[in-house]
Formats: sequence, structure tokens, C-alpha cells
Amino acid sequence: MNSIPPVLPVCFLKLILIISIAFVTNVSATDTPLTSTDAKKIWEKSCFTCHGDSGDMARNFLKVVDGELQGPLHKDTFRMFLTNHYLSKPKAEAIYAMLLTQANAKSRFEKECSSCHQKATDLVRDKLVLHNGVLYNKNSKQVTYNFLQTHRNLKQEDVKFFMRKLTFLGYEIYQPIKLQ
Repeated sequence: MNSIPPVLPVCFLKLILIISIAFVTNVSATDTPLTSTDAKKIWEKSCFTCHGDSGDMARNFLKVVDGELQGPLHKDTFRMFLTNHYLSKPKAEAIYAMLLTQANAKSRFEKECSSCHQKATDLVRDKLVLHNGVLYNKNSKQVTYNFLQTHRNLKQEDVKFFMRKLTFLGYEIYQPIKLQ
């Protein structure tokens, strides 16, 4: 007799969670179904001003416990908190799914640079300075972009990627961007 194994792999449980969210979420005729791209747009429009980059927030402030997100203040009620925090239920579910994915994933910086630099925010705060929109090394005064062009055989598209990330962090740390 075939039986279901007592413990299902975590990946399978996550897939079931995502599918169940898709079937349980009520979407009116005027709403469009939400996708991961929509979640990012929702975040940028509704959450970014207070919480910054979603991936950084998810990896730095949220924990995944038994497949569920926990916030620093909303350990057992994070999903409900999102719904009560200026978001409709469909938007909250999209944001929750995106944050869960991001909390479980290492950033590209963590994957490629953390063996030497720990966190991108620490690198910017401790080693770099932003002056007139340009990142410089605090000690050598060398332009970070020029340095990255010769650092670890980075390709030009990698230099651009990391410069965008580091410069954005520079604006967050040294002179917060004023959104209109």
C-alpha cells in the first residue's frame, strides 16, 4: 500500500503554499492578478519610502521559521501585520511571498563578495564615502568605479551592477534620497 511520506521536503511545502495562496486570494474583476513583478512595484510604491530595498529588509530584519516569515515585532503575526499595514489582502500576499523568497536567498553581494567584505552596508559605511554622487575610498580617495574595473577580474556589466548597489547604499547612508 502506497502511503504519503510523513515529512515532505521544504521545497514541496513552499510550492503548496504558493499554489494555495493563488487559489485562496480573492481578486476582483477590476484587479489584475499579482505576479512577482507586481510585488516589486507594490513595494516600490507603498513600502520603499519607509523600509528601503525589499531584499535588504527581508535578509536583514526578517527570519524564516518553519517556512513562515517573522518580523522583529510581529513574530507570529507577520502575514496579518502586512494586511493591516496599508495593504489590501492580495497585495499583502504578494509582498509576503516576495519577502519570503528574498529572506531565504542570499544577495548577489553576499554570494560573490562576503568572504572578504561581509555586508555591503558595512563596506560602504566603513570604507567608502559619497561625494557629489560619486563613491570614493575613504583612505586612498580613489574613485570606487575605477577600482572595481580592476578588482577580481570583474566584467564591465558586473562593475555597473555593483556600482549601482553600492551607490544606492551610499545615498541611504550619507544623504537619504528625498522622494517626491
